[in-house]
Amino acid sequence: MRKPTCIIAAALLIALAATAALGQVQVQDNRLDMYARGILVAQLIDGTIEELRMGPNTLGFGNFSANVATVSSDGTDTIFSPSSGDVVLGQTGQITRLRGAVQLAGTHRQVFAESDATPDVSGGSYFDTGNTADTITDFDGSGIEQGQIIIVDSVGAITYDVTSSGLKGGTTDLVTADGDITAWIYDGTDWMLISFTDMSDDLS
Repeated sequence: MRKPTCIIAAALLIALAATAALGQVQVQDNRLDMYARGILVAQLIDGTIEELRMGPNTLGFGNFSANVATVSSDGTDTIFSPSSGDVVLGQTGQITRLRGAVQLAGTHRQVFAESDATPDVSGGSYFDTGNTADTITDFDGSGIEQGQIIIVDSVGAITYDVTSSGLKGGTTDLVTADGDITAWIYDGTDWMLISFTDMSDDLS
């Protein structure tokens, strides 16, 4: 996978600076290896970066044991995978701008457990309910932060208690049927209803 030109240029500058002071460069046929303090910091094969490490606490490509992240491709998408934790863009108080189309997606649509009044939504953004007539009073889970948005597809006769629980959506509890869709945003304390689609209604 070819890395962007700007990344290659930056990587070479960093690697060359390190190797000039502390390391060495090895060239063999179509392969160039750069070392610093005996550690491989960059590897180019046929002009393409195959391995890259930009410091112990920054970004690494390839198979370094101390990587904080790897970049790979499944043939269609470029995949950024942190070694641990979450991918965070920007800092608290900053505005993060994403150009182009943005798709919020996990590996699959997740399903709430049957008769779970407070289902865990920490692991995704798109969920199916169970198919029994349950009442949901809140959404929970670890790591939920203000601004998280979820979409929930009712698979059964699901009632959302929006009058006496952690869900807020008017003065009357919301009763949904199979196929109805709700969307919620977390305000730091409660989940606020931002959209409800009743599939039995004429939406024209």
